[in-house]
Amino acid sequence: MFRYNRAMYSRGFSFVIVLIALALVGGAVATSQLTTHNQQLTTGETGSTGSLQKASIFSWWKKTPAAVTQNQESSTQILADIERQLTTASKSGGISPTSYKDIDTKLKTLESKGVNTKNARATLARLSVGGREAKATPPKSNSVAQTLADVEQEIKGMLQFKGINPSVYAEFDTKLKAFEAKGANTKNARAMLKKIPVGGQETSAQKKSENGPVVDKERIASEPVVWVYHHDQNKWVPSKTPPPCPALVFDSPVDLTKAYAILYPGQTRGNSIKDYKAHGGVMFKSDNTIDVRMPFDGYIYQGARFLQKGVLQYGFDAISECGIMQRFGHLYELSPKFQKLVELLPEPKEMDSRTTVLRPFVYVKKGELIATKIGVPENAGMDWGVMDLRRENEAAKDAAFREAHSFQRWYDNHGLCWLDYLSEKEQAIVKALPGGDGRMGKTSDYCGRPISASPVSANISEEARHVATGSNMEPPLLLKSIGVDLGYFDAVTGKAGDFVFTKGKLQFGVLFTEFGFTIPANQSATGADKRNPQPTFLLPLGTKVRSLVDGVVVAIPKLYSNDYSIHVAPSQDTNWRYETEHVINPLVKVGDTVKAGQVIAEVSPHDSANSSGYGLVEIGILRGGNPPEHICPFAYLDPSIKDDVQKKLSAFYKSWEEYRGDSSLHNEAAQTVVGCLSLDPIPG
Repeated sequence: MFRYNRAMYSRGFSFVIVLIALALVGGAVATSQLTTHNQQLTTGETGSTGSLQKASIFSWWKKTPAAVTQNQESSTQILADIERQLTTASKSGGISPTSYKDIDTKLKTLESKGVNTKNARATLARLSVGGREAKATPPKSNSVAQTLADVEQEIKGMLQFKGINPSVYAEFDTKLKAFEAKGANTKNARAMLKKIPVGGQETSAQKKSENGPVVDKERIASEPVVWVYHHDQNKWVPSKTPPPCPALVFDSPVDLTKAYAILYPGQTRGNSIKDYKAHGGVMFKSDNTIDVRMPFDGYIYQGARFLQKGVLQYGFDAISECGIMQRFGHLYELSPKFQKLVELLPEPKEMDSRTTVLRPFVYVKKGELIATKIGVPENAGMDWGVMDLRRENEAAKDAAFREAHSFQRWYDNHGLCWLDYLSEKEQAIVKALPGGDGRMGKTSDYCGRPISASPVSANISEEARHVATGSNMEPPLLLKSIGVDLGYFDAVTGKAGDFVFTKGKLQFGVLFTEFGFTIPANQSATGADKRNPQPTFLLPLGTKVRSLVDGVVVAIPKLYSNDYSIHVAPSQDTNWRYETEHVINPLVKVGDTVKAGQVIAEVSPHDSANSSGYGLVEIGILRGGNPPEHICPFAYLDPSIKDDVQKKLSAFYKSWEEYRGDSSLHNEAAQTVVGCLSLDPIPG
């Protein structure tokens, strides 16, 4: 369904926004990043259309309205944006060298287009860069590898601020490790980095005055207990003695009776460990008018607002004083109280989901309304994650897990399986729902599943798929029928089972188009090249269509083409569907039990204009998720039919090409499995 896809913080240019936000809220610090998929919301996800999309945990859905992207902004808009940044930076006292370089590059691009950047240049020249006055000569180009001196200068510049978020700390830690691997002496840089507060509080290495730590005691006393991750201690530390937590029994933030699937926390919802999501989510079939309420008392610590393909989205982190963090993502319309909060955040930008600390902290009681709409109208879903900052989770006890998740250990090592902390009634509801991620399903590092520090890629070969861990990687049933009768060609009758050979006009010149066949843009409904997600058969009108598997009819949706798709599955609570699509006169209804090979409908006349006298039917194995994915049915044939079908299909190719006098109609050499031009899943 969705892809709430990676971390809420980015690097480089993002650092200036973090610093500016810190200055504007009086030294507040963005401590942490809202991680994935979808979605994977997460997150992201963010499918991967670019590095920014991968970096957002809020990219977890497939369908979002078209929007004006950043690369379509006018030069005037870009210049105005730069000038606003520079004005704010002037008030805060300066910018980092990385941000200087980024702005300088943008100005050069505008200047090459004839844009007058005189005012922006004058402002930039007056700014303090990393703690030193800007010079007329701009910093080195981004194309030049950063030297250790550059990194030290950036760290030195950060010392003037009251703190950095954990992502920025981790970035500079990684940079220094790279220099150390080459034998460089990073002692000075390490010493400076250790002095910088991470998350707005002093590190243990910070200087102390004669009377104790240099902190704003009055501010700390008036604030709630603030939890901050200390990298030098590898743990979350409260600003003062926290109260004990009550029994951890949550009310779900949403009405679970309206949900149709659950994104489990503790999953990799993407192709990389960087797509790991400590949070989960809830998915809905209804429109996105869903109330979101606070499940547990706490204060709103930080928030984000950003655009995802033009759709405004919000996210918040809430922390209880006793040390329980909650993460809410993909909120669409907020309650008045929360709407006031987001007005304090930076202006939203496309896929820029960095968080900003919101001070003074706003306390929210259990049951208070947070939002009235979630996700987007076409894809209703939201992120929800729970982390116990007091202690690490069971997954973190595994050495391989700790190593793999060191890049965001402050989240991954503390995530909880929130499904286990709901009331008994709500637990029964969520655990009966299917897993929302098509690849991971209910597999989770937090929810009683085996720990997997090396998640299996979605793009894997058939052989790798058979040795992959996790039952959700494999369809639950193998095909005992391909939906129609395939036979060897008989030159006397002109038939090959149900197929009738013809020299008449056919779209693409074939009676069978394979899984992964490329439909050219000029014949695609989307206007772009499209890979065929369902093998397609052209057969005489009236040909009977049969069930692919033994199972239950779970849906018979009517299609845009005024025909039907019959979905069969092992049960209602699985996210797998076996499709016979584009059929008419269905002989079954939802709830009926069917056997493989049982006649259930007949081929549809859809697209018969391209092939007079012929109808079509498509077969598919659909794995639910966001986006949903089809896999090649011919790679999942039951042993009882596999050899026979493969031999007949190979013979069919040869007979058809001989009959039409064209040996290029079927590219059998490109098929690892006969019938499959690709073994990679195809979204849609």
